Amino acid sequence: MHVIRVENASKSWAGEPVFQHVSFELHFGEKLVLFGRNGVGKTTLLRALMGAIPLDSGFVTRTVPMSEWGFLEQTYCVSDTLTVLDYALSVDEELNRLRARRAALERELAEGATSTASVSDLTSAYSAVLEDYLARDGYEWEAEVERTLEQFGLSQQLWGQAFRSLSGGQKTRLQLARIMLKRPSVLLLDEPTNHLDEDTMAWLEHWVRTIRASVIMVTHDRHFIDRVADTTIELTARGARRFVGGYTKMEALRRLERETQQAAFEKEEKARAELIEAIRRYRQWFDKAHASAGERNPYLKKRATKNATRFQAKERALSRLEADRTQRPTPVATAQVSFREGQFDASTYVTITDAAVGYPGVDVLRGASLRVRRGDRIAVVGKNGSGKSTLLKVISGQLAPTSGEAYRHPALRVALFDQEVSSLNPDLSILDTLLQENRMSQSYARTILAGFLFRGNDVYKRVGQLSMGERCRVAFVRMYLSDANLLVLDEPTNYLDVETREQVETALLDYPGALVFVSHDRYLVRKLANQVVHVEDGRIETFDGGYDVYLQTLHDPLRAHPDKKRRIAELELRVTQLMSQGATDDEGTAQTQVLEQIRSLQQEIEELRRRDS
Repeated sequence: MHVIRVENASKSWAGEPVFQHVSFELHFGEKLVLFGRNGVGKTTLLRALMGAIPLDSGFVTRTVPMSEWGFLEQTYCVSDTLTVLDYALSVDEELNRLRARRAALERELAEGATSTASVSDLTSAYSAVLEDYLARDGYEWEAEVERTLEQFGLSQQLWGQAFRSLSGGQKTRLQLARIMLKRPSVLLLDEPTNHLDEDTMAWLEHWVRTIRASVIMVTHDRHFIDRVADTTIELTARGARRFVGGYTKMEALRRLERETQQAAFEKEEKARAELIEAIRRYRQWFDKAHASAGERNPYLKKRATKNATRFQAKERALSRLEADRTQRPTPVATAQVSFREGQFDASTYVTITDAAVGYPGVDVLRGASLRVRRGDRIAVVGKNGSGKSTLLKVISGQLAPTSGEAYRHPALRVALFDQEVSSLNPDLSILDTLLQENRMSQSYARTILAGFLFRGNDVYKRVGQLSMGERCRVAFVRMYLSDANLLVLDEPTNYLDVETREQVETALLDYPGALVFVSHDRYLVRKLANQVVHVEDGRIETFDGGYDVYLQTLHDPLRAHPDKKRRIAELELRVTQLMSQGATDDEGTAQTQVLEQIRSLQQEIEELRRRDS
């Protein structure tokens, strides 16, 4: 039984088709992922499913009332002053209005009134509001809101904070908590994995798998898709294709289809070439035999006729092959992403020494020390809210430490990519965004934009009309033109499709300058990082080597005991030396003494390890 049925849906903006001929179904309890490149209309389709925008053609059939739907959007408008608790309570407008009115009357009564009559009026008003609130189970509703916030990992300490002060992952949790207070039967989640740390990502995977609601998600996180998707719908400019399972299964089938199509194309091309050659040869023989034949030479005339029959048969075979010809697989257009480094001779770019960083009354980081050198590709990892973005601001020069030192080479050029892409002017076109900041011709600017998949009239689109993935590509164009020596990136691939992510990964890997980035994309971190900085409880710890080395070191039981770890290393080195000595010692007594020493050292090592296990 389906809860949503989409039939031959199409949508255009300003005459340009966004998607067309889209048909699929969502069944009860199914977890479905909408997958596709940026700009193919995934978010537009979600909004059409909600009824927020009309389709140009086609139909959406819903068997569940819209009151039981929940929608997590990529972008949202929330008042800067609204607290976490108030935002969650606002999910029920009437109950929240009564609660606010009740609280206002309680304050007035507590402050006292100027006359007995006014106190009486306030008391009557308060009694009426309270009666209505109790009749609607208002206090139970408040308790449910608080329980839900706790269940979604938003502790009471956060309830009084402003929404704007939350990390990206905390905002996502709050949005989901607010949606779930409506007890939806259908959930539409647009990029729910963006800004989530590893712990929250694991929590979200479990939550999506176990929730009873039917879910449609838009995400480019390959690992997440594999973990949660019952079905993957690939959305393209020509329509939609349904695949059972997640990204890996879909990609394996797509690769097999491309390889099969390529093999069939090559086989037909070979057969076509052979037919053309045979036709040429038989026609040549026919022309030669026909020229030699005459009325008095019936043998040559018969031979000419036979060759004519042959090349005509080959021509018919060629026509049939051309009519049913397999098309060559179309190469997927990908962004030609690259980053240039400006002229810069220094080897050390940034040095942070024993720095405290924060805001009035609050230290986000304490005792932070870090050095950024040419060729460094530093991944900054840690839980949301731990101070990763704050560290990036110090490195880029946006934030000065309250104590300690942050030194940047005076000739250093820094390009910053923030996770909200907030520095882009939404009222400018893509082309004007480049021309306003760089001296160049329109022709050159359009050539650069074409390399980032902005072609034709796309360059005249306003930034405010773009999807988040397209805005990220505009931000990368600006970085390309910056000639920066240091790239500082806060969640650079969140909104990018898989093909563009892979192009960005390769470009960053080849970048000759230094790179410092925050990302929860495990594929990206594992591919790029040659150094990892872990941020936790206001402290930073640096791990040399890649992501796997970091994970191995992080889970080392001796990590918290550096003195014992150093002692074990010394003992193991001594054991190695004694074993080498014993192998070259011919005297039995000496060998026995060496073996006894080795056994004693190994016992000490085991005892040290046992204490920390």
